[in-house]
Order: sequence, then C-alpha cells, then structure tokens
Amino acid sequence: MTETINISLPENIADITLDQYVRFEELRAKESSMTPQRMVERVVSLFTGIKNKDIKKLAYKDFQEIANQITLA
Repeated sequence: MTETINISLPENIADITLDQYVRFEELRAKESSMTPQRMVERVVSLFTGIKNKDIKKLAYKDFQEIANQITLA
C-alpha cells in the first residue's frame, strides 16, 4: 500500500522563510561532516517539512524529483 502526501516546494528564493534560510546556512557549514546523501536528505526535510525518518520512506524517484525542484528554486 502506498501513502499519498501533499507537500509544498519552494519555487524560488521568495518562497523560503528567513528561518529556513538560516537553518540551510547552518547545514552548509556542517556539510563537510556529512555524506552527500545525508546533506540532501536534510535539505529536503528542511524545505518540505517531512521528518528525517520519513524521508527514507520516499520512493527514490520521488526523492530525486523533490531534491531537484529544491535545487532549481
């Protein structure tokens, strides 16, 4: 059984809150201590509101699409 969830993704910098931006910069400062996969998971969690433990439950294709959309924003 699959579960459907609705998320809002930022489309550009105007869609990102100041808090999200500050937390993103904090993540970037710690990036060297994380694997690239972990960094992307944390960024997706930050900008979607999906809990870190639930990120791992996403289908790989969905995860990649979300990560790409956030990168483009």
